[in-house]
Amino acid sequence: MKKAFLLTVFLLMICLLAVSACKSVVPPINDSSSLQTNLGTGDNNADIPSVCNHTFGEWNTVKKASCKDEGKRERACTQCNETEVEAIEKSAVHTPTIDASFPATCKTYGLTEGSHCSVCDEVLVKQTVIPRLEHTVIIDEAVTATCTNIGLTEGSHCSACKSILIKQVELPMLAHTFVDGICHCGAKPELLMQLSDDGSYYTVSGIGTYIDTVVIIPNTYKNKPVKAIGGSAFNGNQSITHIVLGSQITEIGPWAFYQCANLTGVTTSSIGSWCNIRFENSYSNPLFYGKNLYVGDTLVTDLIIPDEIKSINDFSFERCTSIKTASLGENVEKIGSNAFHSCTELSDIKLNDKLQIISDYAFFNCSKLTTDLYFADTLTEIGECAFANVSSLPSVYFGSSLKSIGYAAFRNCVKLESLIIPITTELIGKYAFQNCSNVDSVMFQAPSGWKCSHSSYPTSNMGEEALSYPSGAAEFLTDAYADREWTHIS
Repeated sequence: MKKAFLLTVFLLMICLLAVSACKSVVPPINDSSSLQTNLGTGDNNADIPSVCNHTFGEWNTVKKASCKDEGKRERACTQCNETEVEAIEKSAVHTPTIDASFPATCKTYGLTEGSHCSVCDEVLVKQTVIPRLEHTVIIDEAVTATCTNIGLTEGSHCSACKSILIKQVELPMLAHTFVDGICHCGAKPELLMQLSDDGSYYTVSGIGTYIDTVVIIPNTYKNKPVKAIGGSAFNGNQSITHIVLGSQITEIGPWAFYQCANLTGVTTSSIGSWCNIRFENSYSNPLFYGKNLYVGDTLVTDLIIPDEIKSINDFSFERCTSIKTASLGENVEKIGSNAFHSCTELSDIKLNDKLQIISDYAFFNCSKLTTDLYFADTLTEIGECAFANVSSLPSVYFGSSLKSIGYAAFRNCVKLESLIIPITTELIGKYAFQNCSNVDSVMFQAPSGWKCSHSSYPTSNMGEEALSYPSGAAEFLTDAYADREWTHIS
């Protein structure tokens, strides 16, 4: 009985403890409060969580709101430090920045003042384009050309932006008006002169203010010799009728007298000084148009080359029709290319005993030359077309040292009758004797060892039999194989 009583009391105590525990549990609230921990004070019972009734403090702004982005604020519980976060709506207020205005000009458009938000870049006050202004026109007056200054046509510009509205055009200077040799501006007629790089002499570079149709090239200019006429110096001048060369001229540049078609004569101080002139091309020589050569007031018809001259320069007497006879000085060793080209009145020439070279076209088209040509034993070379079209040439004797006869050297020399080819000859050019129709005898002093460019005769001894006979050799050189180059293989 006693045991049953004790068991009943024990069960009753357990029920009381259970009821007590249930009453201490507080139902959860609907917020984010943290559970509190009930720490015992020395008993061995487990920690029992409890629910916090939050007490929040003041809101703190974490990020300010702007016209571009939302802000953010938060607050914390004073008991458990639980935080609560809340968005802050965008601001309706912009941060304006002024967009400066600038005025319109005649060169650029302008803009009115405007503004925009410096945060979100939204345009608050739109800028308006201001049209360009009209130019402020200033007249640039015309300038009359004179003999000392160029002229200008009328033009205009804007005084504000300096833009050229109507461009002024240059007007060329007027020609000097000379009265008694002096222009009203004080100028005197004179050729253009250019000082040499080393400052030692002058070159005539142009007609300048010179107005006379007879152009006199002075010996000196500003106390220095005048030694040259520049390239194209008188090119295309149709007014010049006569050229008088100073005694110190030694060079005339290319095209110096090209198209000076009204030239009728050229004066030199001496044949010696003329022979010292180096001509760059045919149009360097005023004789190309002038045709008549004078020494002083005397027309040169019987040309005598001085003994001190060793070489007759290229183009020296080309197209000079006043020359009827010519005689080489005893020391002339070379006749340059085109030296007597188209001297169509030349009928007689006396050679010398020292001549070594007759260059290309030296006597080309000297159609009246009727001299029997006896070349000295010193002559080694006759250039291409040297005597071509010399239709009156009666005979030629080559001497004992001739090595080469150039391309078409005696072409169309229809009066030639016989030839002797020296043993020293190594080359006979194509067409050298083409159309020399009266040549009936050609004697080769060395008939063997010849080769020509014709494919039918590839060996070095081609045509030996034919070349051994003067008539056969004549046919070969002037007709059948005139268009072949012949070389001698020793």
